Amino acid sequence: MSIGIVIADTQTYQPVDAKYYVLNPEYKTGGMFSHALQIEENAPNMIDTREVILLNIKSLLKKHNVKSIFAYNASFDYKLLPELLQYDWYDIMKLAAYKQYNSKITGTMDCYSTGKLKRNAGVESIMKLLTGDCSYHEKHNAVYDAMDELKIMKHLGRKFEDYSKATYRPKTVSKQSASSINSNRYKKTATVENSSNILYHVGDKVEHAAFGTGIILSIQPIGNDNLLEIEFSRVGTKKLFAKFARLERQATAESDPTLHKNITPQLVDEQISCPIPEKSIDTHKKKSLFEQISKKVFKSKS
Repeated sequence: MSIGIVIADTQTYQPVDAKYYVLNPEYKTGGMFSHALQIEENAPNMIDTREVILLNIKSLLKKHNVKSIFAYNASFDYKLLPELLQYDWYDIMKLAAYKQYNSKITGTMDCYSTGKLKRNAGVESIMKLLTGDCSYHEKHNAVYDAMDELKIMKHLGRKFEDYSKATYRPKTVSKQSASSINSNRYKKTATVENSSNILYHVGDKVEHAAFGTGIILSIQPIGNDNLLEIEFSRVGTKKLFAKFARLERQATAESDPTLHKNITPQLVDEQISCPIPEKSIDTHKKKSLFEQISKKVFKSKS
């Protein structure tokens, strides 16, 4: 449903660029991590078809002269991105989850004869192990995951050259067959009508399965969807895409005027329906995605 990319310096592992893409219509079909598609404080860089997004990604990688792609459990990303198989792929887990490369893995931890941890080898467990921050929880969002995986590389303290040991080479799937299999798969993806074709108004009271009851504060057209800013009583303000938020409207702003409390007058009259015509994002009115996620993910810990 989405792709997140962080470009980083090979010596310092510091990020130099970041992009977040949402695939249309795949995200409308949804899945177990639909709730993780939205990112805090900002919108995706692009919501478009797979073909358009992969062209944009290739242009981005060429711009930064990227030769290598790193991913945690690289076999997953490799199989889903046949368009990028011409790059050198490396599996971060092949260093992070092995005691001979990760100094935080102690002799008391249960490992296979190869040195790999028998359990707790995922991103969340390794991040906690490397940073000592037991409060960390993986968001399962593509661009946040990319940031976290880069952070794992930095905390491991291994030189870029050490990752030659982590080269990912698939055993059975050739580039040609992988490309053929995946392209056919995506051609067969159906466009699913979503129940969020209902008319939303600023001020409507809605119910979300995870976040509880909230009131819509603003509605922003993005691609052929709407980004709803909702103030939830339990968890505060969240930004959700209307088409996969699965909101249940409890009351409308028209039927219950008290819902307009704490909403500015200029927003009260705003209304928008789903789906909507394609509109571009005004990037001049918001901070860059890179600035937002860098501050959140790379904030130093004491």
